[in-house]
This record gives sequence, structure tokens and C-alpha cells, in this order.
Amino acid sequence: MKILHLFDFDGTLCNTNSSKFFYKNISNPLLYFICYYLLPFIPLIKYFFFRGSNYNIKKKRLAAFVKYCSTRKIEWFLSNSSNIIDSILIVNAKIELQKLKENPDNQIYIVSSSLSILLDKWALQEKIGLITNVVDVSLITKQVVFHNQFDCDGIGKLLLIKKEIYLKKYDKIIAYGDSPNDFPMFSIADQFHYKPFV
Repeated sequence: MKILHLFDFDGTLCNTNSSKFFYKNISNPLLYFICYYLLPFIPLIKYFFFRGSNYNIKKKRLAAFVKYCSTRKIEWFLSNSSNIIDSILIVNAKIELQKLKENPDNQIYIVSSSLSILLDKWALQEKIGLITNVVDVSLITKQVVFHNQFDCDGIGKLLLIKKEIYLKKYDKIIAYGDSPNDFPMFSIADQFHYKPFV
């Protein structure tokens, strides 16, 4: 029996927000406040008061941190991202992933609203599929390019899963998440687990 396991990342497999964790590690408190809250102020206002796009906030934030933070710090974090991401995983989540990987009938995907630059090395190392916001960053030109047309969050998760995975080849789908933004992903699952490692 082929089983597809779909895991949210932030809040499900780890207790922190991976993007925030990245930003805090490459900046100082003042720079973090400026880049995280002040520079994306207009998209934040639109998001909270007029139901604007969270995706625009993510774009503004990453662009600001890449522009104003030390290239050396960013390079260090990204070159060590696999070990760093592994270190922030919840212990029980790590154990569960290892158990699932032992059965060749299990196919595991991380479906995350985080950023590919943070998760792709870890996912590759762990031989786990990854669906997330695909981003290219040039530290030479300080340019940031987001390749997805929409955020890999909420309904965006569901759309990207259907685009990337041929669901009919699986006998069962199990989804794991921690917030209402994972409910669209739960809608295609035969079984789901809400906050499974808390």
C-alpha cells in the first residue's frame, strides 16, 4: 500500500518559524525590527486591514534582509542550512520521519510556507520531497526572485500539491499540520493529524 505523508514544517515539525529564525540569525535586533516590521509596513497594513497578500510581505521582508544584512552571515547560514534546520526539529518529529522512511511504501513531502533556500538542502539530505516558496537569491547583486505565482500557504498549499504530485498513485494520504492554513491540505487527506508533536 503506497502512502503519501504531507507534513507542514513551521509549527508542526519544529516549534519555530524557520524564516524568522533565519532573519534573527543574520541580523541584529534593530535591523531585524526595521526589516521585519518597518520596511514591509504598507503590505502589512494591507494584509491586516484589507485582506492583502501575505506573499507580498514575504517578498518585501526577504528582499530587505538580503539588501541590508551581512553577505557573510547570509552565506554562512545558507551553507549550513541542512544542519541548522535539523537542529530545530522537534525530537519526536525527527523520530517519526525516520520511522516512516524505513518503509519504502511511504512517500514523504514537506509542504511549507517557508522558503526553498532554507529547506531544500535539508530535504535533499533527508531524501524527502519539498513543496515550498521557490526563491533564488543573488548575494552579489542583492536580488531576490520568487518563482511561485502565489504563496505556498492555505489554499496555495493545496494547489501546489495537486500541481507537483500525482495523487492517484497513492492508496492513502495522511496530512500533518498545526494551523487553519493547513486545512486545505487536510481536505485531500484520508487521515490528518493536527499538532501531532506538541
